[in-house]
Amino acid sequence: MKKRNLFVLFPFLLSLLAPTNKSFASKPTDEHCKSSLFSATTDNTWMITIGGSNDEGWPQMVFTSDGGYLIAGNSSGNFHTKKVGVDNSIDWEYTYDGQSVENIYDVIEIPSGYVVAGFTISSGIGEGDALVMKINPDGSIAWQKTLGHLKADRFNSVAQTSDNGFLLTGSTTNLDPRNDSDGLVVRLNSDGSLAWQRSFGGIDADQFIKGIELSDGKILLFGYTSSFGTSGLNPWVIKLNPEGTIFWEKTYSGKYALYNHSVTETLDGGYIIAGMTYGEVSSVTTHDGYLLKINVDGEIVWQKSYGFLYSDMFIGAKETFDGGVIAVGMLGLPTSGDNDAWVLKFDLNMNLEWQKRYGGSGSESFRNLVEYIDGYTFIGQSDSSGPNQSDWFFVTTDEEGNIGDCEYFSDANALTSDIGTISETTSTADIQDSELLFMDSSLTQIGTTLPITHICLVYPFEVDLYNLKKRGSCDSTKYTISNIDSNSIVTKHSVTNTDGDELYMFESSIAQAETKTYDLFDMDLLPSGFIGNVLVEGTGEMIGELLPFPPCDITVEGPDFWDNRSYTFTARVSPEDVLLPLTITWYEWNSETQDWEIIGVGEEIEVSWKKGGYYVVYVIAENEVGSTSVSFWVYVDELFEIFLPLVIQYLRQLR
Repeated sequence: MKKRNLFVLFPFLLSLLAPTNKSFASKPTDEHCKSSLFSATTDNTWMITIGGSNDEGWPQMVFTSDGGYLIAGNSSGNFHTKKVGVDNSIDWEYTYDGQSVENIYDVIEIPSGYVVAGFTISSGIGEGDALVMKINPDGSIAWQKTLGHLKADRFNSVAQTSDNGFLLTGSTTNLDPRNDSDGLVVRLNSDGSLAWQRSFGGIDADQFIKGIELSDGKILLFGYTSSFGTSGLNPWVIKLNPEGTIFWEKTYSGKYALYNHSVTETLDGGYIIAGMTYGEVSSVTTHDGYLLKINVDGEIVWQKSYGFLYSDMFIGAKETFDGGVIAVGMLGLPTSGDNDAWVLKFDLNMNLEWQKRYGGSGSESFRNLVEYIDGYTFIGQSDSSGPNQSDWFFVTTDEEGNIGDCEYFSDANALTSDIGTISETTSTADIQDSELLFMDSSLTQIGTTLPITHICLVYPFEVDLYNLKKRGSCDSTKYTISNIDSNSIVTKHSVTNTDGDELYMFESSIAQAETKTYDLFDMDLLPSGFIGNVLVEGTGEMIGELLPFPPCDITVEGPDFWDNRSYTFTARVSPEDVLLPLTITWYEWNSETQDWEIIGVGEEIEVSWKKGGYYVVYVIAENEVGSTSVSFWVYVDELFEIFLPLVIQYLRQLR
């Protein structure tokens, strides 16, 4: 893949991202097509980052019931949310700050707002406490709670239960120095009060990454364990009865240690676990990505693994509309030591259809994805924007992972890897009621904005302006483009003749809420007599208007200047379709006052001079979009001034 540090040359999505989703409140509907904050049609592709000068990491994206979506992730040690409406406008955007460190790992929508789960150092009593927060539909805080003790505790996932309460999973660090962490499960009531808490584990590190309530009230817990299994690190699944006792428990072990990053449910009631292996080749530790499908009883259905001799891993996976599977993660780069974001698409029979890699000069990775009818949005993070800086990373592609002619993606060629056969075993975790302190938290809501940077320039919005004209000497036809998007946009202007041939193209940036006026003919780019169109496309929402014609040229008609002292002048203005009303004003230069004096208004005037000599006349035609002017001189003969009285006297005598 060609690597060039061009990310820094561009001023979002989701990294906006950091958008990443551990879970979705609902599947995308027809309202949730690729038209989001970053696009307006369903046939466009793009790549963006979202973030400022500090670190942003691991975003989540949740489709909302109003047709919009919520993006949430970590930003500069706090967590940040951006609510986007169905019309692509920003409904609200906030950072939730506790003066220290807060991270979120999951977010869901509920009928009365949103719930986020993570950890905080700012509140609580320990080295880091598990954090859960209810957010109202307008972004304000409804309630917030921490759970913890003197060691580190965290929530990795949240789900709403059938009684409108909440199921939270994560880890808690044991106070006993002989033990490590245990998997943590907490049930909250709908008002945020504590129902019960349990911990599961052995003497080594154990953690839950996701919890799911089943239709029969039982609970499935997914995580990883070092206390059980034979691989050192093993995927771990526990099924609980509704009251929180163990129904069954299994671990999955293989040739190498297996770390699982995520789990997703399939339509047949099974689950796909995505993660990475820890192996060693020629004394070099390597990682491969693996997928493990289990059924509702925890039995293995199939396994897949791909990679090279570098750090490759799957971080997320999803069953696709066609019954296949798509996996996302990161693929190591042998030359730089960095990694690219990595996507593999499998068909219904788990045969590999295609794989792509996406990235700039640094490291990129994807954590999750959203599927549409005609493509995908991949969500992760990127550090190609600058040194020691990570951003949210969003990439929207077509159904085969392509992004137009963007240079920051290519085919990947990872191969099937041998990680041995993964087998399931029964494990016996200790279960006990936890005694973590449950208390109110004290994070505050702050209005902030994270900028969006377009990496690959794409043009989903179009404004088509017809009948641009250049006639004769009139070179002032203009049009305006107004940026009504919530961010700065980049526009591409393509000028065609009446046969549809593109004559030239140029690009222009427009700031938020800015209106720019363009005059193609002032650029001397088109020939006289041109009649054609301009198509303007942009990375954000915009409107365009073809401005009406100003007066382009003015000529003056009048009698022979040598015959008379009374003159009639007529001004002819072009073009004929000049914007009305049009004002024509006539001026004469006064040599005594050394200034211009108005001598008439209108298309035609009559002027008389009593003395001989030179007279300078200036006429200007103007409307609200422009003006044009011309000046000329008139000479009255001195001899005519001497003989005129004698002629008049002679004519009177004849009467």
